[in-house]
Amino acid sequence: MNNELLGRYISEANIIMLVLDDESKVQFINNKGKEILKIDEDIIGINWIEKYVDQDVDNWVSNVFNLKFDDKYGVDNYFESEMMNGKGETVYIAWNSKNLASEDEKGMLYIGTNITEKKKLEKDLKLYSSVDELTQVFNTRTGIEILTKNFLYAKRRKKEFSIGLMELVNYSQINDEFGYFEGDQAVKILSNILGEDVRQEDTIIRSDSNQFTIVYPDCKYESAEMIMKRIENRVNEFNEETHLEYHLVVKYCIANIFDKDFDTEDSMIFYLKSKL
Repeated sequence: MNNELLGRYISEANIIMLVLDDESKVQFINNKGKEILKIDEDIIGINWIEKYVDQDVDNWVSNVFNLKFDDKYGVDNYFESEMMNGKGETVYIAWNSKNLASEDEKGMLYIGTNITEKKKLEKDLKLYSSVDELTQVFNTRTGIEILTKNFLYAKRRKKEFSIGLMELVNYSQINDEFGYFEGDQAVKILSNILGEDVRQEDTIIRSDSNQFTIVYPDCKYESAEMIMKRIENRVNEFNEETHLEYHLVVKYCIANIFDKDFDTEDSMIFYLKSKL
């Protein structure tokens, strides 16, 4: 293969070809790479990390680019990075690296492909798998993860932390008398009311077919009780203002991390369920 044909392949291939020196300065980038990254200026000699990698967001990637030249890390490698393109947009690139170091100089070749759409799809799938299909609030699996993180943070920092539990008491009755569709609609209505009345920082979890757990970070018992009481009042208002064949009947309870010496979030939930 002659050099002209090879050069044409390189220029037309839908990949980013990037060469950095040992100071992370750009020595070469192909035209297609500039096109993919929406770079319309000459960046030869520019520090790649300072220009395109947000070190506060992705310090690990900055280290990866830098450490490639150490003996320990100077080997071929694959990694993925979040970076800013020439228009300031966030993109995700999958890189394969090749150490070009010689006795006289150090250099690193990076071959990159744009995986932004793949990452967006993964994010959407992750969100879909974490959300209850009917109510669009967090499902139990994801909710437990959120609950655990909030509990451990509050426990470690000795912060206020409350959990509320609200149950649609007559859910089974609605199912039996009016059908499962109406039972689902009742749960959805309650979920919507919850979403309108909790704080922005609170998390709603569908923890059972007729039950919701509300996570209240940095919230005293009295404050959580005010929110739960407001939700109960909103349910009563809904019952009075609508003409459904049934009313929503709810009950709730609240636990605060300082109520008892709770060791785990499970102990708080167990305590709540015993009160409900």
